[in-house]
Amino acid sequence: MTLHEGRNRQVRRMMQAVGHEVAALERTRYASLSAEGLERGAWRLLDEDEVKRLRRSVGLPERKARTHKRNS
Repeated sequence: MTLHEGRNRQVRRMMQAVGHEVAALERTRYASLSAEGLERGAWRLLDEDEVKRLRRSVGLPERKARTHKRNS
């Protein structure tokens, strides 16, 4: 089953309405972000364009670019 926009517990309620129980759900995308290429449980930093798109999508102003220092 694929939803392009879901609400809280929507899939579980839809399945319950037709007599099916949901054993597990997996979110593969959120807004313009996806977990493609990541192992289960892995994470990554968002790039500058991804942050700009997310901020824009929720009505927040853009921020000046910041550099991230990584410990070696």
